[in-house]
Amino acid sequence: MGRHVMIEVGEGIISWMNPSGPHEDIGHASDKVVELAGDVLSILVKAKRGTRWKGPEDSKKTGLEADAAFYIGDNAERWFKARKKD
Repeated sequence: MGRHVMIEVGEGIISWMNPSGPHEDIGHASDKVVELAGDVLSILVKAKRGTRWKGPEDSKKTGLEADAAFYIGDNAERWFKARKKD
């Protein structure tokens, strides 16, 4: 069916993804480019590949899944601080 299967019972949605090798390679390359730019500019970066994005008001929806997503600068710093409390 694919490498990524998502079932959203409340919405009656089943979806799957089967990215190709080149698709994955380009996504991985984008991670490297953004992380390198962060290093060069001295900006903190946290890659969030494959993360489902939805707000609290969308609790019954599947949300969006980007091929490449990042927390940059202040948002990355807040992410790392929140994880240190775990």
